[in-house]
Amino acid sequence: SSLISVTVPSFVTYAVLFYAEILVTFFLSLTILLTILMYKTGQKKYLILVGIFAAFGILTKDTGYFILPFLFLTFLYELFKKRSLMGSLKRYVPIIALILLITIPFFLRNYVYYKTPSCDLPIFNKESCSFAEKYTPKYSFTSDIPKTSTGASLLRMGIIPYLNFAYGYLWFVPFVFLSGMV
Repeated sequence: SSLISVTVPSFVTYAVLFYAEILVTFFLSLTILLTILMYKTGQKKYLILVGIFAAFGILTKDTGYFILPFLFLTFLYELFKKRSLMGSLKRYVPIIALILLITIPFFLRNYVYYKTPSCDLPIFNKESCSFAEKYTPKYSFTSDIPKTSTGASLLRMGIIPYLNFAYGYLWFVPFVFLSGMV
């Protein structure tokens, strides 16, 4: 899958521009991979890495919270497979402890500054999350951005420039893909 990711220039372009989606996708994929390795090998290093990268995914963007239901489902799977509550808890308590240890300082900071642990989740109060009302702009900027690159639509930009942006040079994609397979 990494070979396919590298051969799609739009993925590489977005990774270079450092959009948060690329980073959260990396952390969630890594958490899932390490969870699978944790089950196959049973090594404790994967258990620690699952907790660390799951916490990083949660801290990266609110989409990272989706790793928690995944970890809960894997806990239930192990519980039903082994039929041992204590054995399953021994494996998942360190993961949850690491997630809490890494994320609690950020949530405490948010609580101090914004009076809510997270501005992203709908269960918390979002009224104090923005300081934009108190800000008075000193300078004014134009409110319209040019419709090029990522701001342009397929119809506005045209099919050939859009494909060149999204996939780069089309002859280069199969070349890189095939050279990676050799």
